[in-house]
Amino acid sequence: MELNICLIGCGMIGKEHIERIQNRIRGAKVVAVCDVFEEGVKKGAELAGPGTKTYTDFNEAIMRLPTIFLKCSLCVLSIIPLSKTFFRPWW
Repeated sequence: MELNICLIGCGMIGKEHIERIQNRIRGAKVVAVCDVFEEGVKKGAELAGPGTKTYTDFNEAIMRLPTIFLKCSLCVLSIIPLSKTFFRPWW
C-alpha cells in the first residue's frame, strides 16, 4: 500500500517530519510540500526528493492533490485525509 503525503509547513519541525516519513514509514512518500515561504518550499522539496510538487498556497495544494496532508506547526501535527469528493471548505 502506498501512502502519498503533502507536508504543509517546511520549517524546522516539518523538515524532521519529511526525513522520518521517507525513512521510517514503509510505503509512505512525501509527494508534495507546501509553505508560505518560497525558501521553505525549496528546502522541503530537496529533502523529499526529485519529482516533489511544491506549493506556496495551501488551497491550491488541497484542490490539486487527492492525498493525505500533514500540517506542521509548533507542537502540533495534524493528519488530514482529504478527498475532492467529500472535502468542503469551511471558509
